[in-house]
Amino acid sequence: MGLAAESKLNTRQRLIFAVLDLLRTQGLAATSVREAAKHAQTPLGSTYHYFPDGKPQMVKEALLLSGNIALEQLDKALNQHGTPEGIAIFITWWGGIVQDSSFQAGCPLMSVLMETGNDDEKVQYVETVKQVLNLWKQRLTQALEQDGISFEQATQVSLSIIASFEGAILLCRAWGNLTPFQAVTAQLDVMIKNLI
Repeated sequence: MGLAAESKLNTRQRLIFAVLDLLRTQGLAATSVREAAKHAQTPLGSTYHYFPDGKPQMVKEALLLSGNIALEQLDKALNQHGTPEGIAIFITWWGGIVQDSSFQAGCPLMSVLMETGNDDEKVQYVETVKQVLNLWKQRLTQALEQDGISFEQATQVSLSIIASFEGAILLCRAWGNLTPFQAVTAQLDVMIKNLI
């Protein structure tokens, strides 16, 4: 059942994790309120109790949760291991998520971005994704600046790191192995060590 089956979670949390699971594996269009309730093993009526705004509210909260979980992992890795090794550990953590799903799960942020259009609901999702990506970028930039890299260069490197691991997620899913993560980790390590 994935993340949503965690028995320690309350009904609301299980629903958010269910949406997160569905976004990672099925995409935005296939993530419905009914599927979320089924995936979370909760009554359909409970979804509207906890999420009166329906799917848009559920998706937004799942995206924010996903972003915060990743940010916590990134922060922990950087604080405990420094920038080059911390980034490698963070990318390895992402690789574990993809591998543990038999290469079926991707990043929910990218999943949502690939399916958005111009209607108001989907524009709202894009804003939420931007918010999360900006938090990741800020944390990476901060770590790189602490290592003596200028703000401008640290910002560019941060964007390169995010683009690299997001691309690696897609390639790992396509190829069914972790080779892209390994390549990205090795190249980013060389790049960062050359800068600091």
